[in-house]
Amino acid sequence: MRQINKLTAARVKLETRPGRYGDGGGLYLEVSPSGGKSWIFMWKRSRRRRCMGLGSEQIISLEKARKLAKNAAEAVNDGRDPIADRKKERDRAITFVQAAEQCCADIGAKWKAERYRQNWLSR
Repeated sequence: MRQINKLTAARVKLETRPGRYGDGGGLYLEVSPSGGKSWIFMWKRSRRRRCMGLGSEQIISLEKARKLAKNAAEAVNDGRDPIADRKKERDRAITFVQAAEQCCADIGAKWKAERYRQNWLSR
């Protein structure tokens, strides 16, 4: 099935009326009453509509939003929940504190005194 893209980059930039504007394949541009624009992906599972935010129009281009929506649609077709998949990915990412501790363990092995390690971590 060929996807029909209804939105153009120019229309996305110029649209100011509040509402949802479909691009096809479950991708929508949502314009809020305050004028903010964001991308959402919508699908149905078991007669229940689900929505997943993809990001702000200022950060995510139309092309990138289409790629994100395509990946989410593939997950839905495979029987997965794209929101749960995204949460699992975020849970796997390490925090800044974890990265700093790991770096200190790697670099700190060369330091003679424990106080250097503690001083480096406290900063």
